[in-house]
Amino acid sequence: MVDTHTSLKENTMLVNLSDEDSDEPCTVRVIDVPGHEKLRYQLHHFTPIARAIVFVIDAARLSKDIRDTAAYLYDVLSDRHLIEREVPILLACHKSDLATAYAPARCRSMLEAEIDRIRVTRTAAVDSQLDDATATDRYLGYEGEPFKFDHLPQPIDELACSSRQAADEGLAGVRAWMANVLE
Repeated sequence: MVDTHTSLKENTMLVNLSDEDSDEPCTVRVIDVPGHEKLRYQLHHFTPIARAIVFVIDAARLSKDIRDTAAYLYDVLSDRHLIEREVPILLACHKSDLATAYAPARCRSMLEAEIDRIRVTRTAAVDSQLDDATATDRYLGYEGEPFKFDHLPQPIDELACSSRQAADEGLAGVRAWMANVLE
């Protein structure tokens, strides 16, 4: 297995999402924000202008990294700019070509369960510090029910991907998703 390395700063690139049959170009600016916990704050510089979020998950290591991954995703899902504009989010289950990778549906259910646990602890902390009106504004999902991505105002999709496969294969689903939500 190839080790991955977290960037130390954001990377910006232009990506052509046009298909072969289209006469009109569709080029979008993609900003890759580091996932390292000390650098994650950088994401919030871009959420006011984000039109879509591709949240990359290491599907081969998710069981080991579930708490950290879910905590970061919780922060993304709680971002007021993304909530207000109902920015679509893709859970890109990376390294899907590996035998140890979880299927996208399993990644989704594992993250929902972990976010539910995180939501309980964070809500308890907020409730102890704020009045009830403020605390309910920060609650993800429906109170009294287990957390589900379907309870959020923005669409949350998931798909398998791999950067080790040919670009036409491994990342085609991500490109197609981006083209669809950015039409």
